[in-house]
Amino acid sequence: MKLFQLTAFSLLLLGTTIFSSCEKDDDASDKPKEHVKGDIALTGAQSVPATTSPATGTLWVSYSEKTHMLDYEFNWAGLRDTIVGISIHGPAPMSFASATVKQLLPGFTNSAANLKPNQAAYPYLGGSYKGSVLIDGANLKQEELLNMLYYISIRTKAFPTTGEIRAQIRFR
Repeated sequence: MKLFQLTAFSLLLLGTTIFSSCEKDDDASDKPKEHVKGDIALTGAQSVPATTSPATGTLWVSYSEKTHMLDYEFNWAGLRDTIVGISIHGPAPMSFASATVKQLLPGFTNSAANLKPNQAAYPYLGGSYKGSVLIDGANLKQEELLNMLYYISIRTKAFPTTGEIRAQIRFR
């Protein structure tokens, strides 16, 4: 009889363990993710068509799926002329051009009196800029952002439409 009770108890314990381990765990994929990438090169070779500009720059980006905020910071040096605009374009993969979806520096001028916070006083010689933009699902979409379909372009008087240097926003 004791053998029967011990066997029944063991089977009950084993069954409880098996069924309790089958419960759904908190799936990590259900939690909002943070995406971060640094050292993304801004170059003329990425512009479409490519430019022969000697200018270079570096882009750092982070995106929170919880807040839907894209934070960016970039610097540049060696542009051929004065900056006339900096914007996010898309959707477009690398090697393709697209329309502007967000002006980062609308009405940018090279006059120190007209500078907004974070703007460099002599931008084409070298400078930096940082800010944030809401990925609202209308103009800027999370799926397109995470699939590397947006890019930042710095347009100058020498390259007013295609941009002098460009960097694809990516997190890989």
